[in-house]
Amino acid sequence: MSLPAFYYFLDRDEKVTGGVLEFMFGPTAQSYYATSYPYKTRYADKHDVRLDARHLLPSTLEAGLSELKGCYIMNVAVNRQGAYFIYFSGNDARISNRIGGLNLSGPPQHKWLQDYDNMKRENDISSISFGETDEIYFIRATSPVKHEWIYDWSRAVSWLCDKAIKRRQNAAIRSCTFGPTDGWVLYGKDWHEWDGLALPKTLKDALEEGKNKQWTINKVVLNPRNSREYFLAYNNGHVYYAFHKDVFDKEFHKQFLKVLNEWMDRKNKATSEKYRLELHPESLDEEAFELAASTTPAAENPGHVNGQNYGTAGGATGYNSTNAISAAAPLPNGAPRVDNNAGGAAHVNGKPVGSVPPPVSSSQAEGGRRDRAHSRGFSLAKLFGTSDKRKAT
Repeated sequence: MSLPAFYYFLDRDEKVTGGVLEFMFGPTAQSYYATSYPYKTRYADKHDVRLDARHLLPSTLEAGLSELKGCYIMNVAVNRQGAYFIYFSGNDARISNRIGGLNLSGPPQHKWLQDYDNMKRENDISSISFGETDEIYFIRATSPVKHEWIYDWSRAVSWLCDKAIKRRQNAAIRSCTFGPTDGWVLYGKDWHEWDGLALPKTLKDALEEGKNKQWTINKVVLNPRNSREYFLAYNNGHVYYAFHKDVFDKEFHKQFLKVLNEWMDRKNKATSEKYRLELHPESLDEEAFELAASTTPAAENPGHVNGQNYGTAGGATGYNSTNAISAAAPLPNGAPRVDNNAGGAAHVNGKPVGSVPPPVSSSQAEGGRRDRAHSRGFSLAKLFGTSDKRKAT
């Protein structure tokens, strides 16, 4: 079946952007996964290196990824029970997905699996994200017939998150990531919004900076089990992340930096505009790590979205976003910024320091419910001004 003209136009437009980062926080402490892939994997060189970085992944997920050696991993998610979802492009450039790690002999699976099965009957599921509990999730799929994104999300997301998804349902939602205590970030191609008392100040500063400067998020992930851990990458090369201090001295972090450089190399090969990787790492000590993992919400606090007070709503809480960090200024308390020059060696304040940048320590950096699940679609036809009569269900 031939594709409409606007679909080919979008295809070419996405090819130019170069590449995407994929990142995941695992279900246990210090569990991480990172990789990158081209926007359109069928354009990739057959000899393209497929790097990834892994640390303390569940054995079931580790086995699932090992079976896909040589494939591009385009989305990976794992819940606290160890059930996982992988969206990937195979060696033959065919895109597929799989789930695993399900405990079929245990208690009944949560509603996300029912929604997954229902959506997969007619659509290609391309992204899943889980929250603090298995009842919190966001699913994105692509309709192979109408070439539109379809969304399903749980009744357990906060009132403010549900409100934001409904408001943005026709604006090409790329994903929604969940932190603990109703923290969340929702984002699309040229917009993002967030809420949550649990979002750390460094992350909110980075989100505010990107919003004010109209930066595009390439990937953002919150750790639903630890309020201080996060990963945020903008298309222009600014990457912010907070990990446990121990992993910065391990092989994982070296491999993680190689993944970031591979991603930046892909972008620079695909466009005449050369980007520079600028890293903003934060190291979490044991005390901060444990406090963040046990953070609980203050239900009496007013809810906020992007720093705007929306009043108490469904238990969602937050506080005003602070002023953004200047792109040229050092991190809080004089901690240096780290960058590379178009894929070169890492730099601190313009001076080469080797491949592993010194992270900011955690002591340096300041730290409702829906009646039913919904499915919503974003029509690519709308993006180009063509008619779309599809009605959301």
